[in-house]
Amino acid sequence: MVLAFSGDEFLIGREARKALRAQGYYVTNTNILMEEITGSKVKDAIFQGNLFGGKAVYLDFDSGFVGQGDTKHRNEVMKVLQVVPDEALVVIVDSKATVGRKKAFSKLGNHKHLPTPRFDNLHRWVRNELLVNHVKFEPRVPIVLAELFEQDLGGILGEIEKILALDVYVTEELIYSITNQSSPQNTFELIEAIVRGETSRALMICEQLLLQGEEPARIFGVLNWQFEHVAKCVGLCGPGKEITPEVVSRELKIQIFAAKKALAIARRLNEDHLLLVLEVLLDGEIGIKSGRDARTYLGDLGIRMASIFTEV
Repeated sequence: MVLAFSGDEFLIGREARKALRAQGYYVTNTNILMEEITGSKVKDAIFQGNLFGGKAVYLDFDSGFVGQGDTKHRNEVMKVLQVVPDEALVVIVDSKATVGRKKAFSKLGNHKHLPTPRFDNLHRWVRNELLVNHVKFEPRVPIVLAELFEQDLGGILGEIEKILALDVYVTEELIYSITNQSSPQNTFELIEAIVRGETSRALMICEQLLLQGEEPARIFGVLNWQFEHVAKCVGLCGPGKEITPEVVSRELKIQIFAAKKALAIARRLNEDHLLLVLEVLLDGEIGIKSGRDARTYLGDLGIRMASIFTEV
């Protein structure tokens, strides 16, 4: 029997190990081939293992065939896999499998493709992992984990293991605490104050961020990130165009909640106001990088940007 997995490297590795365990196979009774795989090595592993105690065979195509010169060896292995006895188990991981190899794997036995979850799919994947592990959590926790670790699925599961050890109701702040990350929420509160045109609150948040030890460059990084997407949204929102968050998410390759936020801000700005916002950001960034007083420049930035939004 041949079981093959393609797609995300972390997911297929986990799924392959799960498949082996389900059949009663572990490191001690599995022939693992990961380097310089050849047809003869695979044939020996399958038939000798089957003869002397029923060992499974694990083939890592990613590390076993690393160059163009290995194409011949991979083709030899594919031929050997055509004659795998029914009583033998061969598990294959091939994250970069071509369409042709995927079809071949399906003909040889069972093939499963596991793509890397992205955007809303990543949020759903994290949420499902939390639920499977019986974790109780605030609604935003999956989004926060996805923001912090992006496509590092192993890192996300590592944090879930920490959560399981704590055995508590999981809040957004708890996630920032156990991951040793500063909560970006305050920086996004600064954006909210700016967009609402609240100059005094924007100034207060700027001062609080500095008192809490936030790096000025990091604050500017978040602001630039947000308004870079806003600028692109303004470009998408031409006359007579009906732009949805889904379109923004797809075009800018950002998560749907970020797309909704950027689009909501963009709809309030015309090109003239956007240019003023970007000019303020540029002035502030130059000031910070030139070594001038960060408190002064951040406070001035908050006031000037919020003032622009009082006019729109």
